[in-house]
Amino acid sequence: MLDVGQGDGSFIRTEAGYTLFVDGGSSNISKVGQYRILPFLKYNGAREIDYWFVSHTDKDHISGLEELLALHYPIGTLVFSEITREEETCLRLQQLAEKNGTRLLFLEDKDQLQIDQAVLTIYLPEDDSGDKNEDSLVILYEERGFLALLTGDIGEIRERELAAEKSLQNIDFYKAAHHASNGSNTEAFLQR
Repeated sequence: MLDVGQGDGSFIRTEAGYTLFVDGGSSNISKVGQYRILPFLKYNGAREIDYWFVSHTDKDHISGLEELLALHYPIGTLVFSEITREEETCLRLQQLAEKNGTRLLFLEDKDQLQIDQAVLTIYLPEDDSGDKNEDSLVILYEERGFLALLTGDIGEIRERELAAEKSLQNIDFYKAAHHASNGSNTEAFLQR
């Protein structure tokens, strides 16, 4: 988990060496991509990111990603939820990705992406609520019995939906939703 100030940025290296990044932005640190994310990646020997996931397109989740795309940092595939496909900010990211030679992948609820031994399951709301936070792409990362849940900026409504999912049990790592806001991370969800 990178210190990106008021925002989100998570780096994952699979056991087989694939590099993944989730979000990557800040609303209070300028040039977070150039001065926080890129130095972290270089220090950790990540010459490229194989899959970069965007939970939703708020600035505090994508500003660093935008910078890295503009700097032509190698990103193999940029992953969005189908819900965001026509959003103005997503369209701008798509254009940057195209210029960067980055592929685009749009996923729907319960889609799975297998990367060697790692399996990523995507959870999205049944319907587009019109609220970017509630519509965040949620990722369940599984590899060799380790389970991590990355929740974007979901709130109580989505937490109730996710609590009913049988596959979300015995989570080893939980990235607090919406920067640990009081409208997320409800007691019932945390107990579950």
